[in-house]
Amino acid sequence: MKTKSKYYKKLGNLLSKPQFSIKDAKNKGIPKEALAYLCKIGVLARLFRGIYRAANYESDIDISLESLTIIASSIPYGVI
Repeated sequence: MKTKSKYYKKLGNLLSKPQFSIKDAKNKGIPKEALAYLCKIGVLARLFRGIYRAANYESDIDISLESLTIIASSIPYGVI
């Protein structure tokens, strides 16, 4: 996929993960503004505040388990 963002290549393996955080992207040198832009052009999907994934990501796990991992990551110090 061609994009005008210089940060697309920096995403690398984050695009293959079920989800990643702003902190994960920041560790790769990607600012949150770039994540917003990549969402706007359809490269990323924002799951909820601070959590993203590739817009074309297709899960190969049970949807209920995937939902649980998304919920768990939205509560950093929560217990399920």
